[in-house]
Amino acid sequence: MSLTKAKGNMFSWITHTWNPLAGECSHKCSYCSTESKKIFDAVREKYSGQPRIIEKQLQFHHGKGNTIFVCNCTDLFAADIPTDMIIRILESCRKYKHNKYVFLTKNPSRYHELTLDMWPEQTLLGCTIETNRSSPRVSKAPLPTERAASMRMVHGIQKFITVEPIMDFDTHLFAKMLQEIHPDYVCIGADSKGHKLPEPTAANIQALLLLLREYGVTIRNKDNLERLI
Repeated sequence: MSLTKAKGNMFSWITHTWNPLAGECSHKCSYCSTESKKIFDAVREKYSGQPRIIEKQLQFHHGKGNTIFVCNCTDLFAADIPTDMIIRILESCRKYKHNKYVFLTKNPSRYHELTLDMWPEQTLLGCTIETNRSSPRVSKAPLPTERAASMRMVHGIQKFITVEPIMDFDTHLFAKMLQEIHPDYVCIGADSKGHKLPEPTAANIQALLLLLREYGVTIRNKDNLERLI
């Protein structure tokens, strides 16, 4: 079985994760959970070096009735991932149409390289947008404004935004940015590992939640947001 049961600080609606892609993530986010796990030899070996597919992972059966987060330990759509690798992984997913597949990236412009028929029948496309601000830079990923612009152009397929770890923001600008994406829902969570990020106050978070609800945005708070609010 190539799937791993979802656990830890995962979205509550994810049942399994699947990581057929190896190699170091070029985004180098300062809060990366995979980086923190490189104290383990197996993790360090898998997520170091050039992007590559773990061939045996493509051969296993995905079962049915699962909600599978694909490549949760790296970014399948980072700029340095060859398109043919993305296509091969999607082809493997499409074999198991009775599952739902979740993708999450900080480089959603690459979603537009693919046509709708290349995605699994049940697909949810996500993007991480931690703030509306361009600084401080905690990642080599595209800026939040660039990510939002790309997600606004995703049509014909379910999509969501995850604001995790939430960082200090400009309330009205951020709420409007998220609303204009027209996501099916927005997930909001906090830093779970003490990375000393610039975090918003409880009052600002509550104001953001209120504005998003006024805009008609469905919100799914993660349990770790309780630390801030």
